[in-house]
Amino acid sequence: MVRLKNFPYFDDEVDSSHYEIKSALIDACIEGGDINGIRIISYTVFDDYQYAQYVLTSIAKFAFNIKRRIGYEETIYLPKNGGLDGKLESTLSLCKSLTDEQVDEAVSDLQRVKKHVFNMLEKNTLIDADGTVPVYRTLNSTELAQILHDIENGSLDNPNYDYTIQTNILVSGEYEHEHLKGTYAHRTMKVCFHIPAEDILFHPDFILTSCDLSYSNTLCIEKEIIFLNKHPKGWMNFKTSDIFSINEQELELFIKRHKERKREYESRRAIDNQLISLRFLNENDYYLLMDAKFISIYEKLTYLLNILTPRLQRKVKKQISKQYRR
Repeated sequence: MVRLKNFPYFDDEVDSSHYEIKSALIDACIEGGDINGIRIISYTVFDDYQYAQYVLTSIAKFAFNIKRRIGYEETIYLPKNGGLDGKLESTLSLCKSLTDEQVDEAVSDLQRVKKHVFNMLEKNTLIDADGTVPVYRTLNSTELAQILHDIENGSLDNPNYDYTIQTNILVSGEYEHEHLKGTYAHRTMKVCFHIPAEDILFHPDFILTSCDLSYSNTLCIEKEIIFLNKHPKGWMNFKTSDIFSINEQELELFIKRHKERKREYESRRAIDNQLISLRFLNENDYYLLMDAKFISIYEKLTYLLNILTPRLQRKVKKQISKQYRR
């Protein structure tokens, strides 16, 4: 496959290969910004995606009629940097502040940019013979945990072994470039996924945002593609032969920690089945939870806190906050 010459630096004259993002809401999700007085942190920032990920996912579901099967709905839940109340209420505040015009513009913008990106991939022969584009994703801890059983049973010795992970509707990874071994390759596992070309949403070579750096957009910095996972159960597949790199030391440590956490969870679960389960939701990643389960947990926690005295409420909240920061 022949790669297009990169466009990492902004030129005074932008050619037709770049689609200019017109929706302020979509632009804020990619680059960061204020929408209706609420600050949105850029999708490309590692430690806090909650608004950008949620908004982009919701708009994409509407724009491309993406549906998850019952029991596999995606709920983005991030307890980090705030309590349960704050996250839920602030997310709802942002959503309710959006006008129909803002949402309609965002939907149309996503539809246009996706069509443009596909046309540019096709024009520049970046699509493989099977209709896919290689995207290199470093598995997060939630995804990696799903294949630990396979790994422990020797799957890495079989190049044709098939793995299945369940992940989000909106997923990101790097396109093929000469520095793949230097970016996130030091992490536990990087995998080459073969993504249908029509599912590529944003490609850094083909979009223009309000980025005020010497780039046409911040996705250029990490060669980052954002694509859609439209499987009704959120499944993505790969083979052992698709694994680009493994940090064996990190993998061994991850397996060890996973076993320790599992034993700790199982031993303490009998003590307090409700509150202890909340602790194991925090991984600084996006969790695929049933909406009903999330609401149930939230209501149970709220009920438990309300029956405590104010002093005990403060102590419990402080203790939960400490657990989340671990």
